[in-house]
Amino acid sequence: MRGSIIKIVVLVLSVIIMDSVMFKDAGGFTVNDLSEFETDYVGDTSNVVGIASNQQYPKGYAYKNIEIQSEEEPYGLTVYLEVSEEAEGDTADFEYNANTTLELIKNLGKVRYVNCYTDELIASFSK
Repeated sequence: MRGSIIKIVVLVLSVIIMDSVMFKDAGGFTVNDLSEFETDYVGDTSNVVGIASNQQYPKGYAYKNIEIQSEEEPYGLTVYLEVSEEAEGDTADFEYNANTTLELIKNLGKVRYVNCYTDELIASFSK
């Protein structure tokens, strides 16, 4: 009886730990944390800002603002980022951010990350 209780406790703790680790990205944010902003439409500005501004970006990059392209499909989103001298990363480092954004905004077809100081394209992704 006592052995069964210990096994159940260990199993429950394992599931809790695995669940919290499985969805974490490098910065500790989870898709579940951002799910409160999930929306069907890229034109839902408040939720789209919530998704873009609450993500953890690679080192040296910080959210500044967004621009929505919703006049024709595929609908797009440009995320302007402040880029510091310590910026690290390349296109692949933004893939997690892009996948999260594309998943949470249902009709979004493409997302671009742009340096807000130079307008230089950092990375671009499509569904």
